[in-house]
Amino acid sequence: MMKTKILSAVILTALMFTACKKEDEKIDLPGDLTQTSLEESIYTSQLYFDMVAGEVVQSIAPDSWDLGFDADGLITNPGQTYGVYKSAAASVTGDITIPEDAEWVIDNPDGSVSGRAFYNWDASAVYLLGKNSHGSFTPVYAVKVSQGSSSFNIEYATFGETTSATATITVNSDAYYTRFSFTNSSTDEEPNKGDWQLLFTPYTTALESGTLYPVKGVVLNPGMSVYADNLDFETVDKTYAAALSFTQDQEGVGYNWKSYTDGAYVTNSEMVYILKDSKGTYFKLRFLDFYNLSGEKGYPTFEFQKL
Repeated sequence: MMKTKILSAVILTALMFTACKKEDEKIDLPGDLTQTSLEESIYTSQLYFDMVAGEVVQSIAPDSWDLGFDADGLITNPGQTYGVYKSAAASVTGDITIPEDAEWVIDNPDGSVSGRAFYNWDASAVYLLGKNSHGSFTPVYAVKVSQGSSSFNIEYATFGETTSATATITVNSDAYYTRFSFTNSSTDEEPNKGDWQLLFTPYTTALESGTLYPVKGVVLNPGMSVYADNLDFETVDKTYAAALSFTQDQEGVGYNWKSYTDGAYVTNSEMVYILKDSKGTYFKLRFLDFYNLSGEKGYPTFEFQKL
């Protein structure tokens, strides 16, 4: 009889523990459907947006940095619309000849490491950074880059100048890129990797014709993947999203949510972007306008929800 009582107590305790555990388990509920408008223009700002907090978490000027460094190498600032040319020069200073058929390369907006302008760069070579204007590049800086065990060393000069400067950049692994400014000879960092999903920014893309063209749009957090289609925004839920095949492409939202028609930008609100972060969290997103209440372009209004 005593054994029966003890066994019953053990079973009851186990059942109570299981019930409490189930009550304590976190239920991942959808977020609120949110509509917001940017208060700063993406013509003049780079805006890091967090869809969880529903706010811009960092705003910087597009010309406030030039290169971004990570464990894989370096990128150019998309907001600077840089192209990169590998020159035959031995030094970053003095006259550097640029042939008429010089091949300028941009970072692929999809964010792939192999698509970077500095992919497999030559540490002994001098690279020129040129500003793009509809496929024509004006050289601005000359730079050499070498990589150490935990940092990068660069030598750089304003194009055509006779003096150069050096800097050492240590990468912060909490952010995707540690940013460097030639103008200020200083570094700063993006928000932490998990604190944003969308970067509203000017950047350069390749049109179907091959022309390198400056646009204004969205670059995704490198940890995000995307699915885009004309959908009924209201009916898209987590079950629908979980069955989709996603693509890891930082230009997966890009700039095509708007088009230029009859002298004005028209937003396609039927194009729905479903995003998935590295933790498996889903979001849905669509754009409603490209103008603010004063009629100024560059101030997107968009709607989004965590699924």
